[in-house]
Amino acid sequence: MAAQPLPFPDGGDFAASNGLPALESVESAATAAVDPLSRLLAVNEELKALAAVDWAAHVDANAKEAVQGLEQIFRSTTAIQVSILGAAETSGQWALDGQSTFDSWVSSQTGTTRGTAGRAVKLSKTLQDDLPATRKALAEGSISSDHAQIIARRCTKTDKHRKRLADPRQGETFLIDNAKQMDAGKFAKVADAWAIESDPKAAERQWRQESAKEEFILAPVEDGYHLAGWLNSVNGALLQEALSSHMGRKAADDLRPINERRVDGLISLAAQSLDSGLKMPSARIRPHLTVTMEYDTIERLVQASGPLAPQSDQGCGGTEPFDEGLWAQQWHPGDDHVISTQLDFSKLEGIAPATLPDGTPIPHGVLAKIACDSMLTRVVFGAESTVLDAGVRNVFSRLTKCAPSSLETGLVVILAAMQAQDLERSIIR
Repeated sequence: MAAQPLPFPDGGDFAASNGLPALESVESAATAAVDPLSRLLAVNEELKALAAVDWAAHVDANAKEAVQGLEQIFRSTTAIQVSILGAAETSGQWALDGQSTFDSWVSSQTGTTRGTAGRAVKLSKTLQDDLPATRKALAEGSISSDHAQIIARRCTKTDKHRKRLADPRQGETFLIDNAKQMDAGKFAKVADAWAIESDPKAAERQWRQESAKEEFILAPVEDGYHLAGWLNSVNGALLQEALSSHMGRKAADDLRPINERRVDGLISLAAQSLDSGLKMPSARIRPHLTVTMEYDTIERLVQASGPLAPQSDQGCGGTEPFDEGLWAQQWHPGDDHVISTQLDFSKLEGIAPATLPDGTPIPHGVLAKIACDSMLTRVVFGAESTVLDAGVRNVFSRLTKCAPSSLETGLVVILAAMQAQDLERSIIR
């Protein structure tokens, strides 16, 4: 939708009320009408008045028209800025203010950052020197300032780019026609494809430069880990696809926001990598997570988990004592009984928490999750850490005993895990 022209003052009263000299004669009115600066200042005053309006009562039924009209104003003001900045730089008057560069002068006059001023100046120069059709389309409001920025930044980098812009079929006109048909996000991909097609060698060089900037930061902080980084488009898409596969389809009753689901997908991806055993397969000790705890901690954790079998099953053993381990071996997923994952935290009060390798303590519920379905290997140490006995590897789960009852109390259990939900080894001192 084309924006309606803004009303300009047609008499002296409006101008005088806004601090502008009143137009006292037909001749002065005609002069002001052709003076672009006076018209610009008048429009500015009108926009200030519109900014003070409470639009809540005026946009209910016309929100679409209001948003589109405002966008047209943005496009027009960007086109005006392109022309004014170009003229101001050409005049050279800015140097009289003592600024060393035109960018810094624009920053001082507008109050914007050097980066914002530099982008505006660069867009102005590029549109005037290399992209006349893009400048015209922006002034007409048929493309947005984002479209213009994309063409200026991505399609004018090399001589081959600028040469191809003159092509009547695949040059600047082609880019503008595509920009008119799609939003800036989609158009950015079209512009990138055009730039690669126009100068493949430059595209390869730029790709290598961008790939060299890749980084991934994983830093421990006070209450967890901080993640940050940057990937190129290919590696980012690869990671996104892997995360999506681990996130799966969102269930109807899954209320987690996308960021939480993405975190779970990342943890699942890392856990699968360690659990597969494909990394460092010949290492004496494969990559794993180590969790250290006292023997009392794991023993009380088992007690806090409560009985596995329901009371109805426990009373069906006749004269023979009920064997919970045997019942657990005969239980299959899908049976009527559901094994609870809740803990009786009253039985864990006063029990030292388990710790990560750096000494960070973790809650007992987290320990229970880590220990679930873990592979445990018992190793008993004597004086000076002499190995007295190396036990057989067992599966640690809520369906089996969590710790040997014959060991002395006060011992320290070290749990080594391949992943957060699958422990691989247990060393008992």
